[in-house]
Amino acid sequence: MLGGQFSLVLTHQNQPSGAQKAAEATSLDEWKIDGPHTVRYATIAQALRYVSEMRDKSNDPIVRRNASQTIEALKRSPRYGCGSASAC
Repeated sequence: MLGGQFSLVLTHQNQPSGAQKAAEATSLDEWKIDGPHTVRYATIAQALRYVSEMRDKSNDPIVRRNASQTIEALKRSPRYGCGSASAC
């Protein structure tokens, strides 16, 4: 389950009239994930690479400043691998 939990919900969309076959009725059901996503979709290294690329593509000084602050915050993350001798 990739480290997170979720619930599956069976949805019923536009149920057919009683004149249609039962097989057709079940074909309209769908499974959907219910609730918030609780797993991370990118590693910190991937996020750093993405934010760096987007910062470098932007000409907006505010976007560049915010991206630089995000990069610094990601680098301070305990899972980034600062090392035991690091003060970060």
